[in-house]
Amino acid sequence: MSGSSAHNPLIAVCQVTSTANKKENLSACSALIREASARNAAMVFLPEAFDYIGGSTEETLSLAESLEGALIQQYSALARECRLWLSLGGFHEKGPNWEKDRRISNSHLLLDDTGRIRSVYRKAHLFDVELQSGVSLKESSFTIPGMELAPPVCTPVGKVQLIV
Repeated sequence: MSGSSAHNPLIAVCQVTSTANKKENLSACSALIREASARNAAMVFLPEAFDYIGGSTEETLSLAESLEGALIQQYSALARECRLWLSLGGFHEKGPNWEKDRRISNSHLLLDDTGRIRSVYRKAHLFDVELQSGVSLKESSFTIPGMELAPPVCTPVGKVQLIV
């Protein structure tokens, strides 16, 4: 087990203020992950939209990547380097018919300490709101709802259930 006692594994729950700049967000998250590793954490939890928050639907869609894309590869390498598990909540994943419909999934990924994706949950209950003030957000207009729950995963810190 990476750097923690089998009876009392350490977890790190990190918060970041994401922007549309994926490189800066990765830098901030990497620093938190490395700090957690230096403190002997066994697992790091990052929040929804750890990858980025677009300023518009168009920007959100333009920044989306696949699970095989550069960003997840960088997090996979970081998990291997730091020898810890990563819970990556709310990744903007290109949908299976991206070329036709330009829709994404709001995906929660779990990477093990070898950098392998152990589980993926795609958010089923999307956020749609229309306020009296005229503010409107319809996640369902560009996000594909997930169709199933991912089973809990055994990790060095116990069983983890993925949600977004």
